[in-house]
Amino acid sequence: MRVQTLQDYQTGYRRTLLSILLGAAAFVLLIACANVANMLLARAAGRGRELAVRAALGAGRRRIARQLLTESALLALGGALTGTALAVGATSLLRRSIPAELASFVAGWDRMTVDGRPWSLLRC
Repeated sequence: MRVQTLQDYQTGYRRTLLSILLGAAAFVLLIACANVANMLLARAAGRGRELAVRAALGAGRRRIARQLLTESALLALGGALTGTALAVGATSLLRRSIPAELASFVAGWDRMTVDGRPWSLLRC
């Protein structure tokens, strides 16, 4: 005899599929991060003359580094806010677009939300 929770009974066979989907999404995110890093490096290389002029005018290394870090942080914040807004909108649209007949076959479909807690992935 084998004892298991109701959640494991309902989602046990989907766990492998969801793990593969999570891995694919993480891989796409890794590719996107690498592309953004490459664009930032290319932009920094193109700004070499500007940074040399700032240094010649008396700006110290800390000030130049602080400016570059501030620009990168603002870019990251804008991307994070845009990504979060898109995720919330897409989740809401997805929940509304699935017919009730199909939603009844998927456990927890009505509770699907965007969860920003990093430890929530460990509960699978």
